Amino acid sequence: MKINHIFISHLHGDHYFGLIGVVSTYHLLKRNRPLYIYGPQALIDILQIQLQVGQTDLCYELVFRALTQRVPKLFLMVRILLLIPLY
Repeated sequence: MKINHIFISHLHGDHYFGLIGVVSTYHLLKRNRPLYIYGPQALIDILQIQLQVGQTDLCYELVFRALTQRVPKLFLMVRILLLIPLY
């Protein structure tokens, strides 16, 4: 579980629909480190509703930081490559 920080720039479905899957998978894998999520304020409301409806009480700390200003274009151009061994 090498991912510790997740950045969501805005609330278009192709940017955040898979986030609850990541959050839930880390719970099922018994993550024990905090997961930091940065995004629009409404994102935490969405995640809380999804966790509540799914009756999920995470076994790790979810730390949310609201992005209150427009994110600079340069920041959005950065891509993160995650390599996962297939063995």
